[in-house]
Amino acid sequence: MKRFLKKLFLFILPLLLGGLAMELVLRNMPNDYRNKRKYLDAHAESVETLILGSSHAQYGLNPAYFSSRAFNAAHVSQTLDLDLDIIEKYADRWSSLKTVVLPISYFTLFERLSEGPESWRIKNYTLYYGIHSSRSPIDYTEILSNRLSVNCERIVSYYGAHQPVVVCDSLGWDTLHTAVSPGDLVAAGKVSAQRHTVQDMHSKKNRELLADNLQALDRMAQWCADRNVRLILFTPPAYASYREQLVPEQLRITVQTAARLASERPYISYHDFMFDSAFSESDFYDGDHLLASGAAKLSRMIDALCRAVP
Repeated sequence: MKRFLKKLFLFILPLLLGGLAMELVLRNMPNDYRNKRKYLDAHAESVETLILGSSHAQYGLNPAYFSSRAFNAAHVSQTLDLDLDIIEKYADRWSSLKTVVLPISYFTLFERLSEGPESWRIKNYTLYYGIHSSRSPIDYTEILSNRLSVNCERIVSYYGAHQPVVVCDSLGWDTLHTAVSPGDLVAAGKVSAQRHTVQDMHSKKNRELLADNLQALDRMAQWCADRNVRLILFTPPAYASYREQLVPEQLRITVQTAARLASERPYISYHDFMFDSAFSESDFYDGDHLLASGAAKLSRMIDALCRAVP
């Protein structure tokens, strides 16, 4: 038995050492989550306008166009529970905060990152944001959060091909995906709308997701109320091919929920830009994300709302 265990140990040891080495290599790669945490660690007290949400905000709101000191803390696929986690992480340090800006997109009320196909992104919050809401050990490692092939590709892409892995500027706005449209807006809009549409909206799982998201939104609203912080909710603009594929009931629940919340609380406002004619084809990166020109328009519009007397 001792001989067997020794051989087993000698077999496993290289695998463990290789896994540890890969984990360290991956963690040493720069990333936007680490950068945004560093900014907030250093400057949370001076942030006046905090932008949260998913890629619709990360692409669509450029703090450079805000008259206040704004920071974009949005991330791809970031859901309401994580928005709340970021607010609460710095709860005692938002001494200058006047406004929180939050997108309520077509999918916002029906998604939670930990429950979806991009749940691998949760590890970015545990490892680099210091947000420990996950109970899964997998979310505390790089190598277990993705397939081996994906991790190898990431390492080769960064260390070998020197491909950029940081896409946001110093104020958190995504600069990589806002320069040139990747192609067919019609096809892209249809694909995105189908991906964002909830299947069997009235299933037990989706009802629970909606309830959980409404609870997170309500907690965020109460947090703002307790600190005299304005909460601006908005539905971002979208290209026609995206809008045409949306399921009316899901869109209605989304818009009505945001509008109701705003009507019930004076410090909350809601603004629907989904069909806004100010945005043309040249403003869109794809069916539901904006290019730099579109981000400039939307940022100025939101800034005007921030400056308006509530």
